[in-house]
Amino acid sequence: MFLVIFFLSLSPLHGGTIYENFNNNTFNHNLFEIFTQGGPTVETINNSLVVTIPGESPGDRMDGYLVSNFRLTGDFDVQVDFNLLLWPLPNGVGTGIFMGSAAVDRRSYGPGNEVYEAYFAGMDFRVNTSDTSGKLRLKRTNETLEAFYWQNGWQSFGLHSDPQLAGKVHISIGAFSFANQFMGQTVEVALDNYQITNRYLGNNLAPITALLLD
Repeated sequence: MFLVIFFLSLSPLHGGTIYENFNNNTFNHNLFEIFTQGGPTVETINNSLVVTIPGESPGDRMDGYLVSNFRLTGDFDVQVDFNLLLWPLPNGVGTGIFMGSAAVDRRSYGPGNEVYEAYFAGMDFRVNTSDTSGKLRLKRTNETLEAFYWQNGWQSFGLHSDPQLAGKVHISIGAFSFANQFMGQTVEVALDNYQITNRYLGNNLAPITALLLD
């Protein structure tokens, strides 16, 4: 019990929301960890999370993420800001929020194919955009996922229900590309103002313990 209480005292839990703003160029290592493969780097720079995919990245898939050490259960709402620091056109990279078989991201597919994309268990939704900065949001209600981007308010652009979307999930923010889509040019993105809201995040000891120590 002592270890559980100590752990919770280190966690930024306020009214059901975890906030991570990368202030002082750091993040809460009790809640998140960095995962990379295939060449990308993930660093905290200028009080944001910066993911770089070098032009010479050799992997069949290139991934750079900040991954939750916990799994979310039940309804949740996740938001993050993005800023495309180095974004040659086209580049084949996606950046945003990722959850197992689901994602909402800002993607570059090819000439004239810059999009906001939501991918939910085989369903693909896209909206054309030229935004180089903005906000993304992923919301789950029961077994339904909904994706949003910010343009003078939250704009919903993808909605899908599937039982496989309802389980316990890790949440990640970051950037990725596949080798057959990557254009071989260095890409750099910054992510900030990351927040996760969930009904099991709060001051009720039992649900927090079940969530964070799972």
